[in-house]
Amino acid sequence: MTANTSNWSLGEITVIPKLERFLKKSGRNTYNQYVNSRYMCIREESNNKCGILVKVLGKTTPRHIKILKGEPFSKDEIEEQFYTTTLFSYPYPTQRKLDEVLNILRTSPKLVNLLEEASMHINLDSTFWVRDTKRTFLFQKKLQYLDGYTGELCLSSTNQPRYRVSIIYFFKGELIW
Repeated sequence: MTANTSNWSLGEITVIPKLERFLKKSGRNTYNQYVNSRYMCIREESNNKCGILVKVLGKTTPRHIKILKGEPFSKDEIEEQFYTTTLFSYPYPTQRKLDEVLNILRTSPKLVNLLEEASMHINLDSTFWVRDTKRTFLFQKKLQYLDGYTGELCLSSTNQPRYRVSIIYFFKGELIW
């Protein structure tokens, strides 16, 4: 996805304009993923690496997450029109992307402090929802989370709240999410 972007510097807070992508239409409801609002740069773009923007969304319980097209979906924003409703969700990160972000933050306490100052509270040893789901039974998929302390991917079996993080990569003026 492209947008008017620049090469953000480490620790910089930026406002991303609303970008969306279609997921599914079901009856009167349309489901989209989107990125929007304030993100912080935790890695600058270089010749061979994408830069990374992060937004900490707080915690949510499995009760507020549904599986849509094989991945988690939360109703983060709703636009109601006369005949249709569009529901938006920030995309959940994969385990690999979340591991990368947590490793960067663990090696830079300054970035964690900057996130705190930007009201994006995070505990790196907590648990985090990921996009990866696990198939149980024939077709049923279950939510998984990453344990930030042990680094293990676990199957969700309780209604415990876990952190949500939105991750955007940027490279040569393009946003990748």
